[in-house]
Amino acid sequence: MNYVIFKVGLELCHHLEPCRGRYLEQLVLHLLGPTSLYPRQVTLEYVLFLLSVDLDTPDIEGASTVFQTFKKPPLTKKHESEQMILMFEAYKGFVWYALWQQSKRKVEQLKVQLDTNFIEEVELSHEENKMKILCERALLSLQMIHDQPGIWDIFITKYVDLLEWSGECDEIEPTLETYQNNNPHYPNAHRYLLDYYKRQNNTEKILPILQDSPEPWSQLSEDLIHSLESEVDARIAETFQCCWSSRYSWWPNYHFNRQSLRAITLTDDRMKLIASKAVVAIIFNIAADFVNEVKQLLSGKDLWSTLINRATRAADHLTVENSNT
Repeated sequence: MNYVIFKVGLELCHHLEPCRGRYLEQLVLHLLGPTSLYPRQVTLEYVLFLLSVDLDTPDIEGASTVFQTFKKPPLTKKHESEQMILMFEAYKGFVWYALWQQSKRKVEQLKVQLDTNFIEEVELSHEENKMKILCERALLSLQMIHDQPGIWDIFITKYVDLLEWSGECDEIEPTLETYQNNNPHYPNAHRYLLDYYKRQNNTEKILPILQDSPEPWSQLSEDLIHSLESEVDARIAETFQCCWSSRYSWWPNYHFNRQSLRAITLTDDRMKLIASKAVVAIIFNIAADFVNEVKQLLSGKDLWSTLINRATRAADHLTVENSNT
């Protein structure tokens, strides 16, 4: 019941801006008292509230203060779920990361001022030490989730940033490989590893990632065709455009690369994969060269040719703008 009251209180505080801080702090302190059964859950909800009240200027400092004052419950209390503990640590790491970024920007500014003799070196040294401490705190929290099953995009990318900055580069590849293995059908898990290999100019490992798995592409192509074979209303067209707008800047180069078609062995899985990719390219009206090459490779393969023809007919019902807007 206390937690329900807390959720209602959070909602009310969204509409009580002048006295929001005082009321909410009193409510949180009450719920984190000796009888609290879910201290991490209450604390995390409070932190998320602080971060979301004003999305333009989230209260990072306030969120970090909440985490710093959090006291672990005694072992005799009811245990919170493992998932809640992971989420708590993940968001704590996220907040430390945001503070690290702020400190990093300040260090860069101080270095510019140092060159023009406007500051003392001691101020720069102090901020650099602060930045290092924040990095260590963020890494300590984020490392709890790096090998856990689930979608952790906003956390795993921050973890990799911190590893690169701190020079712990040996941990990056196994971290991203684990994330990919835990989410084999999730495109971003492949994308993050691909981005890392590209930064390292590791062409030997790039192509295997571009080859992909046929199952998610097959499911996507069938879903797209099915959605368009019936009457396409404005809502469906808007959904397609919204989904495509966030992918237009990187999907064509990553997923419809003609180089991935060169010298491949046309196994059943490979034919299924490239046919499914061609379907997606046709529907979104991109990568014509990729599509034409797929058609040539699959010439005489009736099953896949039929699928591509279905996509061509379905695409006539949709107009998608190929831009970043």
